[in-house]
Amino acid sequence: MFRKKLPGIACDIDGVLIRGSHNPIVSSIPAMRMLRNPSSPYHIPFVCLSNSGGNLEKSKAEQLNHLLNLDSEISRLNAEHIILNFTPFRPIIEKYREKSVLIVGRGKINEIMQDCGVQKFVNMNEFRSLESKTVDKLPTFHKKFQSLKLPFEKWLDISGIFILNDPIEWETNIQLISELLLKNCDIPVYSSHNDALYSDEFPLSRFGLGGFNSVLISLLKKINNLDKKLVFSGKPLSLTFECAKERLKKIADGNKQEISEFYMIGDNPNVDVMGGKNNGFKTILVRTGVFKDKGNDKENPADYVVEDFNEAMRLISKLEKLELI
Repeated sequence: MFRKKLPGIACDIDGVLIRGSHNPIVSSIPAMRMLRNPSSPYHIPFVCLSNSGGNLEKSKAEQLNHLLNLDSEISRLNAEHIILNFTPFRPIIEKYREKSVLIVGRGKINEIMQDCGVQKFVNMNEFRSLESKTVDKLPTFHKKFQSLKLPFEKWLDISGIFILNDPIEWETNIQLISELLLKNCDIPVYSSHNDALYSDEFPLSRFGLGGFNSVLISLLKKINNLDKKLVFSGKPLSLTFECAKERLKKIADGNKQEISEFYMIGDNPNVDVMGGKNNGFKTILVRTGVFKDKGNDKENPADYVVEDFNEAMRLISKLEKLELI
């Protein structure tokens, strides 16, 4: 059976499509609407590949639909189109369904664990309440604590630590993680990405989870003489880009298509470009986020450099001989 060959496109979110939680990059709106146009003869396999997190994939899809004016049922993004920092960790998280785990980070991290079928998870405040036996001061957790009917020692017997997003209070989180690892240095620590910088509505690039990871590892070594290796997800790692490839292939297969070429559109040379090139993607670097220089990046040069997502889509149209825009 003949299968149409079309490009598979992975695109970063922050710094390419939007800035922060409420501000779309205006030039990305018409390009995205054209890409997702239900009347188009092409149904391009497309995923958003981001190191952001703290939310479920379906919620992120709804946020993007709203900001990018994707209002028709066919054009709207859904969870299938979203790969967040923790998404490649889902199979690992699901293995902890019957174990006690500590979760770290801002955002809706409780919902993420619940969506993966994990019940015996505790965040930082909940763990402290278990240690001091003041669970009754946290009504929501107290209700879960009573319903599962587990003794304190079972809750405190942490089998894994999942850093699902950037923490707000670095010192508190590092202190507790250190205490747990001093008691049992074999507890695995999973961090959803190691990206040091990201772009949002603030004019300058912001420190990301990679900064927290570096401080945690450094202090564990300096103060506790512990060489702890974290297990990472997120860009630029192959685990995440292979997840994107498999998702794009699945979308293409559902439309009876084949992938002609994989493209990665991003704003950060150190994660989007390096990760894409190392994993078989043609890379397109935009100037709407972390990268703003003239020319190409010197350390991790992209295959192509353009101004924004709109121009990136025009470039792909030209390279693939398609009339997308």
